Amino acid sequence: MKKSVKVLIVILCLIIVGLLTFIVVDKVINKKIENVQNNESNIVNTVNDSSNSNESGKLEEMNIKKSDFIGTWSNDEDTTLIINEDGTFQADHFTASSEIYGDYTINGENIEFICKKNDDTYNRKWSGRISKEPNGNFKLNVNLYDWDRTLEKVQERDSTNITNTTKQNDDETKIANDAIKKALKDDTWIKNNVFTKPMSESFSVYKSMYGNDWYSYAKESMVLAKISTGNVPMYIVGVVNPAASEDYYLVTYKDGNVIVNKIPHSDYAFSTFDLYNNVVQSEADYGTEYYGFDNNDGYMLIAETHYDEVQVDDGNGNNTNTSLNVTYKINNEIVSADTFKKFEEKYNFKKIETKLTDENIDKYVK
Repeated sequence: MKKSVKVLIVILCLIIVGLLTFIVVDKVINKKIENVQNNESNIVNTVNDSSNSNESGKLEEMNIKKSDFIGTWSNDEDTTLIINEDGTFQADHFTASSEIYGDYTINGENIEFICKKNDDTYNRKWSGRISKEPNGNFKLNVNLYDWDRTLEKVQERDSTNITNTTKQNDDETKIANDAIKKALKDDTWIKNNVFTKPMSESFSVYKSMYGNDWYSYAKESMVLAKISTGNVPMYIVGVVNPAASEDYYLVTYKDGNVIVNKIPHSDYAFSTFDLYNNVVQSEADYGTEYYGFDNNDGYMLIAETHYDEVQVDDGNGNNTNTSLNVTYKINNEIVSADTFKKFEEKYNFKKIETKLTDENIDKYVK
């Protein structure tokens, strides 16, 4: 064989080996690239799945249904709220009852309560917002007129305790109401605990006007009202006498006894009441005083207006004109007229006109 042919064969072999090497290397590189791309795709998919999962969780958490509102809500303080499926509710500050009731509307996480009372004359709105805790429990924050309450939904496992607590409260309430009812129907008790109270003007007025028959006339002027809030039954008994300022008394029950305390008022004043918030408005010629009830200290002065007549010179040295200067105070601090107006708008004062008769005692003292 010629030398040139041998050289050609060697060159062809080298070319074939090079091609085979290139093919093998190319496949290895492509395989690695494919693996890298697959890994990157898996990472992206994992991130997307995680993001979608978190987003889904958020949507699920925010997906509040009407049924989430339905049921009994309570806290450890003094409030129980029952939201019914038919669009109505009942609420009380210490036991579940129909003392406050009404209708509600739901809009997403928000609920609005249109409140009524047993006489259908009470009309206020509450607002609420539901939230879901990480553990799956619901909470309802309700703005009850001018104060907030956070309530938890009563679970089935708690129903026995709630039932027992409610029954105990109902039993204690019945004992207190029975004692108060008995006292208010007893003329001797009324004479000794209402008309002979210190600073009572009613006793001396009726005694001087009607002599020995004073009580029969006085009893006809007495009125009764039930206070809607508090952890024990509370009632107001008033004596609307014809010749002096009215006298009102708080009648309640403590430690096995019926307790009577005179409600403060301005001199020669006439009082109206917000029975839901237990606030008294006492109006006199020189101003108006507002007394709020505190469980520990009874009624305390919380706001007042005072009128002062100021003499104005007519320009000729004569003080013939008068101007009325009004001072507004809340918690003993001077405030503006606008601030005081907002304070007054929180309350719904009415005159007590229900007569203190045995029939009305049976109707309201319960």
